Amino acid sequence: FKKSMNAVIEKAKEFALNGLGYRLCVLQANSFEYLDGFVEAVKTAFPNPVEIMLVSISPALAVHTGQGALGIGIQCID
Repeated sequence: FKKSMNAVIEKAKEFALNGLGYRLCVLQANSFEYLDGFVEAVKTAFPNPVEIMLVSISPALAVHTGQGALGIGIQCID
């Protein structure tokens, strides 16, 4: 799991590289077992976000990802 989590965070860092600031959204689908560790890893990778939101994804999306999915949404601010 940790390898996958790090891969998601690295992809997010590549995307946010050119932004002067960013808002983060941590997305989860009933993944409470790993959520706290994932949020801490995201906070470490992105030390100064304008905002961090924690969002449960809808069942319409979770049907495609499955239970336990975690993700990151980023809005870059120039």
